[in-house]
Amino acid sequence: MGKKRSKKQRRIKAASRRNPKRAAHRKKYQKMPRISACMIVKNEEALLPQSLQSIKKYVDEIIVVDTGSTDATVAIAESFGAKVYHHPWEHDFGKHRNQSLSYASGDWILILDADEELVAGSGTTLRETAQNGTADFYFCPFFDIDRNGEVTTVYNSVRLFRNNMDMTYTRKIHNQLLVKGERGYTEIKFNHYGYDLSPEEMEAKHVRTTTLLKKAIEENPEDGYSYHQLAASNLKHLDYSKGVEYGEKALEIMRRRNQHKPFDINTFYLVAGAYFNLEDMELARRIGLEAQAVFGDHLDICFILSAIYFKQNSFEKCKQMALRYLDIYNQLEDDPSIIGGSTCYNFGARKRSTILTYLAYTSFIEKEYQTAESYFHDAFESAGKRMQTAESIYRLYRKQRMGQQALQWLVIAHETGGTQNDTPEIIKAHPSLYLKIAEHYLQQDNPEAALQCLGLAQDMQLTMDQQMEKKLLQINALWVQNAIEDLVKTMESLMMLLDMDTNRSLDSFDDLGGLFYEAAEVLSEQQKWRLAEPTLNLAYQMAPHCFQAERFQPLLTESISLNHI
Repeated sequence: MGKKRSKKQRRIKAASRRNPKRAAHRKKYQKMPRISACMIVKNEEALLPQSLQSIKKYVDEIIVVDTGSTDATVAIAESFGAKVYHHPWEHDFGKHRNQSLSYASGDWILILDADEELVAGSGTTLRETAQNGTADFYFCPFFDIDRNGEVTTVYNSVRLFRNNMDMTYTRKIHNQLLVKGERGYTEIKFNHYGYDLSPEEMEAKHVRTTTLLKKAIEENPEDGYSYHQLAASNLKHLDYSKGVEYGEKALEIMRRRNQHKPFDINTFYLVAGAYFNLEDMELARRIGLEAQAVFGDHLDICFILSAIYFKQNSFEKCKQMALRYLDIYNQLEDDPSIIGGSTCYNFGARKRSTILTYLAYTSFIEKEYQTAESYFHDAFESAGKRMQTAESIYRLYRKQRMGQQALQWLVIAHETGGTQNDTPEIIKAHPSLYLKIAEHYLQQDNPEAALQCLGLAQDMQLTMDQQMEKKLLQINALWVQNAIEDLVKTMESLMMLLDMDTNRSLDSFDDLGGLFYEAAEVLSEQQKWRLAEPTLNLAYQMAPHCFQAERFQPLLTESISLNHI
């Protein structure tokens, strides 16, 4: 006979027969696994609140090992209900990470640093993975965010794993989890802000990291991973020579062990990138091609080979690599798990914009101008509509004497700069370009924008002829707006520049037109045809019946654009 059930158990069973959905819910609720978030911290008051806020609704306990904070870190952690344990700093991240694990009571452990946050919407995925996941440890996609809020790097890191399986961390720096059981990938996404530091903080982090890595190499000279991390640290520090030195040692160890690990592809990229920055394109290309032969196409390798080929004017090869980069980029956006345990340093809108710019240039060189313009627009959009991108495109078109296309991008640079409270460098150097932009606005029937633009062109920065051109453009805009009073005032300042008598009586448009006819005549006598033409056009618009062709025969001969008069 079976064991006799209690009254409560009999009631639950009866209720299950009457309401199967309620029974399923009760069963799910009763078996909901607990999640312990584990952190190690020290003086993290700036970013810790953001990190804890992102997870507090989705975990059952927060374990914090503090290694000697002197700021408000501990108080902040406790305000979120964290259990704080104090351990003196022993220069061993792996050891302190394991200390945090020892306090966890949940079924699952979530590892998080103070400069990381759970991306909005991923909390539900976290709970669902803990409830229904069949793997024992999970890679989660991480996105490095720079100080502009833009993604720069994507990588997968094991941050969720089952407790009580004796999984522990190793390494004093850049600690790694010694995993057991079945691996899995999940869409629990995290943002990482650890590189958005002041120069002083970055320097301190560099010294701390490289010191610990060098100690690790002293203990194990064949530690390729530490050499890899030393290369990465020095390249972040812009020390390309040391980056090459340590990176090449990591590659030597890789070749000797004849076994490839996920970080090896990143070492190849770092070394190729260092050679690129040292202007050694042949060595950069050799390393890039070796990486491609070993690992196949990878986002970073396609990026660096595109850059190398572009620098070497191998435009067809550059195009092939750039298109492959975009293909991998699109796949990566849909499924970050395709990179496995490696890192993609060239993920993000800015890097994608660079590749699109390469494609635009190669199309331009091939005289596929429509395709080039399309890529330029895509690059501009991908870069976040940055003024500098538009200005670079303007310079290219100007260099090729493609005036209309150049002007369009100059206008875009000007307008983008306005939204960013900045001025394109080319306009700072040549303020007279405001006149070209204003003329464009007038052609687009936008006198308000033309006047606003002309207001930015300071007279003291312009030549005498440019000042006169500015006045004429302002008069054109005011004429379109029917702002006659302001038009007359501007005309008076133009007459002063021409040494004309300003003591005139203006009773009609014929009188006003007469002034412009006179100004056009003065400009014609000085052979300033480019200024005389629009002046005569204005005069004709104001007083067409006062026009005398013989009076302006030299100007009419010079300016075919006045044939309509």
